Amino acid sequence: MKKNTCPVCDQTMKYPHYCSHCHKIVLHPNVQEITYFLNERHPQEEDDCSYHGSTVQPSAAAGQAGSSGRKQVYQNRTVSGAGSPASRKNPAAGNARRAKASKSRIRTVMIAFAAAYVLASVFSIIQTIVRKANEKESRTAEAYTEVREEIEAASEEYSSCELSADEVREAGTACSQFGHLSATSQEVVRDFLPAVEREGCSVDSEGQTDYNFVYEADGVTSYQENYWFDISRYGETAQVQLSFDTATEEFHGMVVTGYDEDLMVLLAECAVTALKDAGAVDEDLDFRESFYGTWEQDWGSRGGYTQMSMLDVMYWAPQSGDGLENELYLFARGYMTQEGIAGE
Repeated sequence: MKKNTCPVCDQTMKYPHYCSHCHKIVLHPNVQEITYFLNERHPQEEDDCSYHGSTVQPSAAAGQAGSSGRKQVYQNRTVSGAGSPASRKNPAAGNARRAKASKSRIRTVMIAFAAAYVLASVFSIIQTIVRKANEKESRTAEAYTEVREEIEAASEEYSSCELSADEVREAGTACSQFGHLSATSQEVVRDFLPAVEREGCSVDSEGQTDYNFVYEADGVTSYQENYWFDISRYGETAQVQLSFDTATEEFHGMVVTGYDEDLMVLLAECAVTALKDAGAVDEDLDFRESFYGTWEQDWGSRGGYTQMSMLDVMYWAPQSGDGLENELYLFARGYMTQEGIAGE
């Protein structure tokens, strides 16, 4: 007879494709051909076993002879022969096998339906994720298009025409974007550098650039002739930019950037001294005292905005850890309030 053995736990399987011992679905069980019934009862149709001998107790001599004959016959042939007891049909056993096969088919169909349901659910989830990703990508593309259109519109609104320094000087008209003080570039630069050196500072590098534009949308003109200097003292460094009108050479303003506040205030004092010598600001202006005094707009540790004589002054100190330099602005009155950098 054939016996199915589970390849996972090596136990005899009661069902064709399911092991009730380890609860596994077994598509390919181990099939064994056996002719013995170890630890099992004889089938009802068998009177004798070729290994255990006769189990019949004869009640008569004829019965003994018949039994002996059958015993001899069974010992001389295999139990799987055509005339063996194992080949005799048992209706009850056949019904049981058909019932087990039917249950196995039902279980297989249920497992197939469950697997199909799981696959359909996974496919639906994947479709949802892909649809949401496409929707997000579409919204991102629309937002990018809107921002690009805004930038292009702003570029058209603030499109400008660049002029050469010679064209601006030939026209001789001061720009309309910045305020102006009567001190010229020659006067301020001439007095600023010696004042810096007297304070123990050294000028490590310097340069000069100019930017001259006419904004087509509103006709605003911006003429800048800038002098910049890299200055150091006691291991601390700062950069100074002095800005003047290209057409009239009048003072626009000053920008100081660096990490050391004391050095920045010192350089601003030197520029204010040069403006005093040129008669552009009040003689009694004490820049350091005003800087550390009361400001019109106090931003706490981040800086503030105030007015000193004919100057708009703004100080910006980024938070510690930002990695950004402090910025100090001194401009002729009107530029910062006009541009919305600070207000009165």
